[in-house]
Amino acid sequence: DDCLSVYATIVNYQGGSEHIYARDCVLINDAGHAIMSGIHGNPHGDDVIHDLRFENLNVVDSKCQYADYQGVIGLNVGNDVLIEDVVCRDIRLENIRLNQLFNLRVFYNPVYCETAGRGVRRVRIEDVRYTGDYTGHIEPSRIAGDNEERLVEDIVFRHIVLNGAVCRSLEEAHILV
Repeated sequence: DDCLSVYATIVNYQGGSEHIYARDCVLINDAGHAIMSGIHGNPHGDDVIHDLRFENLNVVDSKCQYADYQGVIGLNVGNDVLIEDVVCRDIRLENIRLNQLFNLRVFYNPVYCETAGRGVRRVRIEDVRYTGDYTGHIEPSRIAGDNEERLVEDIVFRHIVLNGAVCRSLEEAHILV
């Protein structure tokens, strides 16, 4: 399932999460995300997940057959959670059997949420290199807000490389907005 998960309110923990750093990891996910944050929080509350850094990671294998749960890097906010100030840097992806590279969404998922999230903002994703078989295995990445008030905004992609080709646009990186 998910490898590195950062949540807000869940079960016996109340409140947001901040200053979380994960470095120098090797990850394998077989049913979800290598990096996941945002789905759990206090519905109708004000939980914030703030200042996350994921650096120098090797994702050696990734698979997720369920479209609503895809994204090697997934920042999916529900339950009125706000995610802000996230850096994902120096990430190497070796094999994706079925998944999206990135999934940044504000959404309402009735399985886990009572409400949509409040937003995803100020995210930098840089120096991401994919070296596996690209054809037929990677679904287009998604960036989507819920409405005009619950947005995904101020997102920067820099130096995304797919099998040696530097992506110079969202289209080249197969990212749908």
